[in-house]
Amino acid sequence: MRAIAATPGITDLSLTTNATLLERLAEPLAHAGLKRVNISLDTLDTDKFRRITRFGDFSRVWNGILAAEAAGLSTLKLNTVMVADCATIIQLYGSAVSYHYLGVSLACG
Repeated sequence: MRAIAATPGITDLSLTTNATLLERLAEPLAHAGLKRVNISLDTLDTDKFRRITRFGDFSRVWNGILAAEAAGLSTLKLNTVMVADCATIIQLYGSAVSYHYLGVSLACG
């Protein structure tokens, strides 16, 4: 990340992640030049999250999101696509707005 950030002409770096390692890596990545993070997150329901990801620990992802914010990453964008559950989209949007995550990309089919 640091080498990419130091490349002439590179003015902005963004990372797309599932955020499972972000709690540990957000600060070092920010210090290395990362500016923005796109986080894939399809639900706030811990049981549903575990089913969707087949391994996931929602608390690790949420702590990663909070760590990215604490590390000073300028934009956190939560990305989700749900086909059948528009209520989940509304819940995610409400959480994103309440935490002031500016770039929220949600789609409901």
